[in-house]
Amino acid sequence: MTTMPEFLVTPISSNSKTGPCPQVTIGHNVETCRQSCLRAGCPLLPVKLGGPAENGGPTCYSWNGTGRLGLLSKMKGYLHAEVKGQAEDRYGLSALQHRLASAKMIRISDIGDPCALSDTAVRALREAAAAANLFIVGFTHGWRQAPLWRGILMASVGSLDEADEAIDAGWRAAVVLPSTWSPGDKTFRTPKGRRGVVCPSMIDKAKGRVTYELRRGKKVTVSATQCNSCLICREDWKPAVVGFPDHSAAARGSAWR
Repeated sequence: MTTMPEFLVTPISSNSKTGPCPQVTIGHNVETCRQSCLRAGCPLLPVKLGGPAENGGPTCYSWNGTGRLGLLSKMKGYLHAEVKGQAEDRYGLSALQHRLASAKMIRISDIGDPCALSDTAVRALREAAAAANLFIVGFTHGWRQAPLWRGILMASVGSLDEADEAIDAGWRAAVVLPSTWSPGDKTFRTPKGRRGVVCPSMIDKAKGRVTYELRRGKKVTVSATQCNSCLICREDWKPAVVGFPDHSAAARGSAWR
């Protein structure tokens, strides 16, 4: 009996924000991908998919937009490749050999939650990324149940209070910024006083670079064009929390976002 893969790899992403880096999809079909989000308890999973997110409120942009279309296309491609005996080369870790030389990171994941992966799968991804000299960039809503990802992925949290909770547990955090955030602000603080930075492409992608003033007068300049050149979400970057304006379907068109 054939063992179905826990994830699929795309060696070159077409996502204009992340850049043409490899990316991982959790699951081998739509249902296993959806189940990973349910297991994570993701608050952004739409009601129509079994989650708690109602229409009109913040919902997952991947499941509601081009991410879902890409998922369907990838699953179809995987099935065709499996019939031809090419599944591992095109959608397994072997697909990383087809990445662009400019790739600096692997995104885990474009859709689905990495907390659902087995320990074996997590270790395989970490080892493959290291062998390919790629930073791992990704997020999990299921951070409380994914100890092997701690220190590698970011905890995807729903509030600044939860960001402090995740940081106290040894994670870096990614948070949707509250409505009090002003588009002119590059940094913010959690209730416990931790300094966070706003995703640079959300600040001023047009200028291409964003400079942050951190503690003790230290300044850091990063690319604001693509994740593959920015890399502030990688595991060894500081500070401990990165903020993102709400970019769900419900938030599009809002004045402050």
